[in-house]
Amino acid sequence: MTSGNRQSTIGNRQAAIGLRRAGVTLALIALAVSSAAAHLWIPADFREIVSESSLIVRGRVNEVRAIALPGSGIETVATILAENVLKGQPAQFVSVRVPGGVVGNRRSVLTGAPELRAGDRAVFFLKRDTTAGFRLTGLSMGLYRLQGDPGLGRATVTPPIVLMRNSPPGPIVRGDSARTAMSLQQFESLVRLVAAQPPAPRVIRR
Repeated sequence: MTSGNRQSTIGNRQAAIGLRRAGVTLALIALAVSSAAAHLWIPADFREIVSESSLIVRGRVNEVRAIALPGSGIETVATILAENVLKGQPAQFVSVRVPGGVVGNRRSVLTGAPELRAGDRAVFFLKRDTTAGFRLTGLSMGLYRLQGDPGLGRATVTPPIVLMRNSPPGPIVRGDSARTAMSLQQFESLVRLVAAQPPAPRVIRR
């Protein structure tokens, strides 16, 4: 065998080994993703919130102001400084309108609408409104506040009810202390996982 043929043979073997390694790596990645999806139970309402939101951002409330609407209504307009975009088109600042607020000596409160204050940090699930701004998808259901965890030294989020399929049976209560806080990184990974899945078909009841 000539030197040129020997080098060609060695090169072909190395290429074949490289392809096999790449194939194993892709297979492991696919297995990990499918395994995570198979062992997590994610509530339908959280899937719907993710699906219906055109923009999902983690950010900080930079400014808040209340405005009086024609009639007797009041809305709060919050300016969000985006720190990370999980879904939708990136934007540095996002204007979010929330029902309720205080104008002069008038106060308006809507059940289910969260109160935003300057400095609040959260993950916001948003959809467009008629003013070219955004509103929270599902009011409070579209807001996941960030909490500091001194023990871990990083932000955490109280997650939606996400259980392993082999979790013990029992009632699920919103606000239950058994709902362990997720790290921000884990929560954002969960949001991306749900956003990457095709939306469930809508059921039309006649």
